[in-house]
Amino acid sequence: MASSELRAVADELYGLAPASFTAERNRRASAAKEDGDTSTADAVRRLSKPSAAAWAVNMLVRHRSEAMDDLFALGEELRAAQAALDRDEMRRLGQERHEVVSALARDAASLASELGAPIAAGAVRDVEQTLQAAVVDKIAATAVATGRLTRALIATGLEPVDVTDAIGAPPDDLADAANRPAPPARRSRGGRAAPSTDKKERTDKNAPADLSLARVAKAEREAEEAEAAVDEARAAVDELEARIAELTHERERRSDELDELRARIEEIEDDLVDLGRETRATERRRTQALRDLERAERDADRARDRVADLRDGR
Repeated sequence: MASSELRAVADELYGLAPASFTAERNRRASAAKEDGDTSTADAVRRLSKPSAAAWAVNMLVRHRSEAMDDLFALGEELRAAQAALDRDEMRRLGQERHEVVSALARDAASLASELGAPIAAGAVRDVEQTLQAAVVDKIAATAVATGRLTRALIATGLEPVDVTDAIGAPPDDLADAANRPAPPARRSRGGRAAPSTDKKERTDKNAPADLSLARVAKAEREAEEAEAAVDEARAAVDELEARIAELTHERERRSDELDELRARIEEIEDDLVDLGRETRATERRRTQALRDLERAERDADRARDRVADLRDGR
């Protein structure tokens, strides 16, 4: 199966409700196998069922596309500010990121309920973590934009977001995502264009005019130390969240394997019933054949005796 065809099948599967995914995936794989296309059957069967959080994010991509486009654009702005070491813009965009991501995570929970598959509070937190990852990491944003996530994503802030096994039928050019042009500038929630990131057009309005340079330097050092403590605490939380995501993904993978094994067991049990029925019928035919053999042997014995009698003149 071509990559584009597999992704088309995956797009359909990852748009389904979680409860329908495994059965429909197995049905599509079985249909391909019956048609003699074993490579397609194997490729489809390897598609992992999405976690609750991943499914909810996939639904945002499908049903809240404009809001997600704004999220991706916000990520481009934030990464540009980070590259320019523009602290003022980073601070402003960081606050906006928190508000946008929180609002989208709540919307994901509402959307999941509307679609008949409510998600738990833990899954909502995973949705928020995934959206955060999409803001800070361009490849994570590309993964989210496919609408085929299989698990939540975690951004540690230190390393690129790991998207291994996180996408059903991943794009062939996923690794080139970082080189793609930035999306069009987004609009602010008030309808105005997003503020310019040119530092010459902004002034720091937070510091009083009469604040001495020494006090400013001290305050900056204290702020940096506080930020370092936050980063350290966040790294510890992120590490645990990442481990939870790994365990959840592995548990779901094993659950899928169990579903497949159960389906295979049902097939084997049906085969055993058929084989048992055919065995019993064959045994009945064998019993009748043995009776026929005994009868034929008796007839043969009588015929031989008759020949002997005739030869002896009796």
